[in-house]
Amino acid sequence: MNGKQIGTLAVSMAALWTGPAMADRTPWTHLNYQDAPGDFRFAIVPDRTGGDYRGAFTNALAKVNLMHPEFTITVGDLIQGAKTEKELVRQQTELTNMTAKVKGPFFTVVGNHDIGRSRAHPPGYEQSNELMTSVWRRYYGEETYYSFVYKNVLFVCLNTMEGRNRRKLQVGITDAQYAWFKKTLDDHPDVRWTLIFMHQPVEWITDAWLKFEKEELLKRRYTVFAGDWHTYMHVKRHGRDYYLLSVAGGCGSGKSRENLRGVLYGEMDHITWVTMTDNGPEVANLLLDGILPGDYLTQATTLWSARTVLLDYPPDPAVAERLLALKKAERLRGGLLPAVDPSLPAKADLRTARVVCDVASKECVDAAVELRKTLAMVAGKNEAEADGFVFAVGEVPPGEAVSETECRAKFSGGRLCFWGGASGRGTLAAVRGFLERKLGVKRTGPGIEDVEFVQQVEMPVREGEEWRFPQ
Repeated sequence: MNGKQIGTLAVSMAALWTGPAMADRTPWTHLNYQDAPGDFRFAIVPDRTGGDYRGAFTNALAKVNLMHPEFTITVGDLIQGAKTEKELVRQQTELTNMTAKVKGPFFTVVGNHDIGRSRAHPPGYEQSNELMTSVWRRYYGEETYYSFVYKNVLFVCLNTMEGRNRRKLQVGITDAQYAWFKKTLDDHPDVRWTLIFMHQPVEWITDAWLKFEKEELLKRRYTVFAGDWHTYMHVKRHGRDYYLLSVAGGCGSGKSRENLRGVLYGEMDHITWVTMTDNGPEVANLLLDGILPGDYLTQATTLWSARTVLLDYPPDPAVAERLLALKKAERLRGGLLPAVDPSLPAKADLRTARVVCDVASKECVDAAVELRKTLAMVAGKNEAEADGFVFAVGEVPPGEAVSETECRAKFSGGRLCFWGGASGRGTLAAVRGFLERKLGVKRTGPGIEDVEFVQQVEMPVREGEEWRFPQ
């Protein structure tokens, strides 16, 4: 192609171009920043009652601090509750010590575990409501329901346990509280939105609530948030959005109350992230396991070793050694180890292999020692510090540490059981590949009695699968 042809082609391409002129092109879509003056963001932390399982409530508060909302609010049930003053004080003190670490303001709402119901059965709860209300007031002031305004949005925090005291006909929200609620709305007729926080959604099906909705709430734009049922649900009432939040440490409703059944059941540890706009609140639910700090993974903790070049400066020789060991482990299993949470290197997804051999067999013992060092390195721990890496001899329980030296001295001619574990689903395959290469599974290894793979947590192999070297 000559110069004249090139020039003709350029003119032809320019004639075909229908986009913006060259001067109008930019490497960005537009400059309409999402920073409207009235917009703001806040977090809602749900229920932690039933045992504060999984350390989720502490985790939730840490994640809130990571996200930097303007403030945090709850939908109640932040303590387990008790029938004695001493225990209630202990629980509220523990709670306030935890919430004091939240960077922004933290607004507390009454739940049925924070202030319980007075009842004849079981014994000891005859004045539960009165006692728990008294303790609540020591920590949070006289009023158990309140309101505040932020950027022209009215926040109303109700107490659905106020009327569950020793009165003959118990109710959730009392007539007095409804009167206060109406006055609060009347005092703020021009707010751009009203957000209501309460604990028990069962209030929504009462005649009193339905009457209040129709006569007072439908006059304005509003959204309601509740908890109590330990499941997430979005509800529409009169065309308005109502939300039931799940838990942040609260128990599940399945067979194992400690375990949650997942998002399709609405059972998950989460925080609710609300972005307030002129068109109303936009609600997002953030799973606690899905929020990771920026430094959650480093070259000292990653299971990825495609590149062993050190990026930190100054470089750490121990990290270089670990990455090389990790690469070696990957070769042993013939593929990459899947990533797991590095903050749980010795507990989560622990895979355990037991190698049983004659202590007189130096080849077997040396293989076990080398395997132990490799897996400990992969787990990001020193061999001496690695949880789940234990020598045990004969009938010694696997959790009891017995060193190789003690083994040889005390159990001369006996059996050495080597237990090794490391994070990642590939550990079992790595052990298998290592033993195939090091000891030879197609023949009887020297002094080897058997090799077993046992299940400690969950494994992607058949439960109880055993490997034995042929005799």
